[in-house]
Amino acid sequence: MRTTIDQVTPGLYPGHGGVTVAQLMNHTSGMPDGIYSLLPDREWYTWTVQDLEAAVVPYHPEQELVELSRRLPWEFEPGTGWSYSNVGYVGLSMMLEAATGSRIQDVVRDRVFKPAKMQQSRLEESTLVRGRYLLPYGKFQAGLAPLPLVNPSIFSGAGGVYATAKDITDFTGALMTGRLLRKDLVDAMVTPVGAAQQARYGYGLYLINGPCRTAAGTPEVLIGHDGAGFGTRAVSFTTRDASRRMALAYTGRSYVEEGPDPDAAMNAALIAGFRATCPTSAPTTPASGKGPASGGAGSLRL
Repeated sequence: MRTTIDQVTPGLYPGHGGVTVAQLMNHTSGMPDGIYSLLPDREWYTWTVQDLEAAVVPYHPEQELVELSRRLPWEFEPGTGWSYSNVGYVGLSMMLEAATGSRIQDVVRDRVFKPAKMQQSRLEESTLVRGRYLLPYGKFQAGLAPLPLVNPSIFSGAGGVYATAKDITDFTGALMTGRLLRKDLVDAMVTPVGAAQQARYGYGLYLINGPCRTAAGTPEVLIGHDGAGFGTRAVSFTTRDASRRMALAYTGRSYVEEGPDPDAAMNAALIAGFRATCPTSAPTTPASGKGPASGGAGSLRL
């Protein structure tokens, strides 16, 4: 993971070619997130369906997303801070394509979907959806409205996958039990290091305290991620041994400044599910801090 951008894709990010794969993966690179440049430059609660349509329906090549980020100031010196960057993972996608000679869609299909038996998952690059998906809606000042289908190219390998809840839990099971990566690599993935410790973020995965206690009496750690589509939100977490896994989502993402927080209801459902399956009779209350659906970005469709 010490491999740098310039070692794989020379010139992809001039002036920052020494950023490493590890720094991109755990969001300590400082790379700005140019995806947000495609959205209106005003408060999110003033956005309309038309605003979102203009941003999320067109095809966005990976190179375009990187170039948008190049126009923004670098967040911080690599390794000295933590800031979530979708474009960091777009850059990783481009590096994987250069290293393998295959499109990121094919890499993910052959190395993740097939071995994990995720039969209803795909990384798309158009608004055509070939399978089951959650219809996106937005909650606006004028009421609930259907949103145009998102072109997943706006996220690429940062979160453009369509998947069912079963496929997501199959993925976490395959990952945690070593069917996708060696145990030592998975252990590294779930171990926050350096500046990423402040966010309890490993390499592509958050750690949170669940509602149960271990046999030693310590809070059980859950591992996973949340995702934010433009009309949907999703979350998926698992125990380290993959014995208990949950994935869920809702449609109707809010673009209203005030009102009930649907993320809170989703988090409550997640915690209730894990609490109901505590392996001991001593449930606990999750520690304050990073919640299962209060950050991150992606477009999981369950």
